[in-house]
Amino acid sequence: MTPSAKAFTACGDEPAEDKCLIISGVMAGPDVPAVIELHALCDIPSLNSYASLLLLGDLDDPCRVIVEYDLEDVPLTAGSFYTISDDSIFQTFFGAGPQLDHSWRSTACRLSGSNIMFDKLSDAMAGDVGLVLWFWPGAVFGSCAVRDLFGDSLMELEDHSGRYTPTDQWHYTNGWAYRKNSFGPALPTIATFYETFDINEWTLSGTDALMGVTSASDTDYLNIPFPFGTYYDERTPSPTASPTAPPTGPPTTATPTAYPTAPPTGTPTATPTASPTAPPTGTPTATPTATPTPVPPSHSLCHTQVRTDTTLSEDVKCNCGIESSPLLKLFKGITLDMNGHTVKCMDGTNKTDACIRLFGKGSTAKNGKVANCDVGIRFNGRGSHTVEEVTILTSTVGMLVQSGNNWVYNNTIVDASEGGIEIESKGSGVFVESNYVRVAQGYGIELLEDGITKADIVDNTIVTPEEVCIFDRGLATKNHTDIYIGNNTCN
Repeated sequence: MTPSAKAFTACGDEPAEDKCLIISGVMAGPDVPAVIELHALCDIPSLNSYASLLLLGDLDDPCRVIVEYDLEDVPLTAGSFYTISDDSIFQTFFGAGPQLDHSWRSTACRLSGSNIMFDKLSDAMAGDVGLVLWFWPGAVFGSCAVRDLFGDSLMELEDHSGRYTPTDQWHYTNGWAYRKNSFGPALPTIATFYETFDINEWTLSGTDALMGVTSASDTDYLNIPFPFGTYYDERTPSPTASPTAPPTGPPTTATPTAYPTAPPTGTPTATPTASPTAPPTGTPTATPTATPTPVPPSHSLCHTQVRTDTTLSEDVKCNCGIESSPLLKLFKGITLDMNGHTVKCMDGTNKTDACIRLFGKGSTAKNGKVANCDVGIRFNGRGSHTVEEVTILTSTVGMLVQSGNNWVYNNTIVDASEGGIEIESKGSGVFVESNYVRVAQGYGIELLEDGITKADIVDNTIVTPEEVCIFDRGLATKNHTDIYIGNNTCN
């Protein structure tokens, strides 16, 4: 079922209900559930007789070019949403969170000669998969068949002249994209073919923004949650659509106007008469005492995603009482050279989740200090990260390793309150060498879980009140298969 070169012919006057369904949002893992959210601009009697979804993936993979998915035979009212995901994955991640309208069915890749089945949406949909809403299931692809697009996969697939250059700016691996309010598609024609997908009409979390997130209660997810059911199109007035508008509409403005009439009759007037006599001489002196201790503003890099190689020229001090997300997130193999400077929560503010979190694959943090965070450095993403020549001060845990094949070399951890370097089962393949670790309590280095298949822990110096400096929980069950611990000093 390869699209023909005539897929986008000029359209005539289609019924209004043939222009009702749009793609409002997408999310993909592998760390978070794959989700497709659709939105109805007017009443649709049956989704199944109205449209199919096409998932357009890796154009070099003969199956993933097109996966067609038939929608259910259910109505959808104006202003409502239809969410597709994998039931068990969705419910485990969100718990009692958003409503799942439909669990993905096992679906075949519908290319000629292909018999590959996709049992999960997460199997068929990665963060580089484009979506197409295709009219009239069973009809020939083309002839006004396309209603809405997300991503440029179809443009690349249909380009027989070689004049279209694909981009990856719309990719959403371990992240999401959501349509901005009151933006929506127009039926494409040949004249507007290459403008049918506009990235400016979408809000994107950025790829790997949710790397390492394990549930909807994680701080990293709560900082940039997928905005389920918030799309609203003010260009399409509909009495049934307004109840689903975001909470910024009329209901919030109506609530404050009701409060003045709510208080009991005698009390409001008593309060003003008392206030003239209320200001004693102490009132002016109370104001200055509150102002001498303002918290200085955070550095511009605080709570940001670092996506290019960066060398610091000054300390990065953050007010962690305002925001608790990681101070710096490193993505896609970049190097952060702290250049002798410090990344820290300001003294007197709350400790944040982590001073530095490493996402993607192959990121590096080196040559500096981090301080006053719950975890000094967290290893997430696809691993193969490097941390070297970093001093970690006043943390709860110095380093937490949650991805594989990382290198931890020649670092100093001082006075971590509960543990020095902690390695989870996902941290297999870690190499920990020549580090100095001093903890107030807990173990200097701890293999937290069964199932760590490989680790090398050598030439480290550990100071701890515990009798055991390096604790391997897998020794009791013999589930750690290739662990080498040697030539470490324990004081």
